[in-house]
Amino acid sequence: MRPWLERLQRRVYPAIGGERRRLRGWPAPFALAGVAVLGYALLAGAPPQAEALAAGRSLDCRVLEVHDGDTVTLRCERSVRRVRVWGIDAPELAQVPWGELARTALAVMLPPQTPVRLEVLDTDSYRRTVGRLWTGTRDLGLELVRAGRAAVYTRYNRDPVYQAAQAAARASRLGVWATPGAQQAPWTWRHLNPR
Repeated sequence: MRPWLERLQRRVYPAIGGERRRLRGWPAPFALAGVAVLGYALLAGAPPQAEALAAGRSLDCRVLEVHDGDTVTLRCERSVRRVRVWGIDAPELAQVPWGELARTALAVMLPPQTPVRLEVLDTDSYRRTVGRLWTGTRDLGLELVRAGRAAVYTRYNRDPVYQAAQAAARASRLGVWATPGAQQAPWTWRHLNPR
């Protein structure tokens, strides 16, 4: 018997309360083959990994999940994509109750299996697709800003239509604008509360 196998047996068998028996043959190839078969079986059912998309593409997708007020998972052309809604920043889920209110607002607009059009603009540092989401002629990011559930992310979005929608929501004290606080600038809250 190989010395390393003897050392392993001396450690393992007493630890599990069993008798020390001599292992016959070499079990590693069988264990490795079993792990390989199991791994293949698990990965074969997984959706294909989505590669980065070029800006300017437009895809017809279906909603799989709403993660928070500005991130969703979509199925587009036989691949699954995590998408960050362009131009807005919704409160984080840890910003109670604002984060959950933003997620609920987006989930109401996008129930599972809702068809949406994704207009690809970029890929972010987390490898999410960044894009505009449309249901018919409705820009969902703009709708969230109008409802006061998200702020315009001025670092990336200078669109005057978004700015006007935010000014109207603020004047009407809708959503995050109802009371002063960090929910009005999620980017600042994230900077002060790193993950």
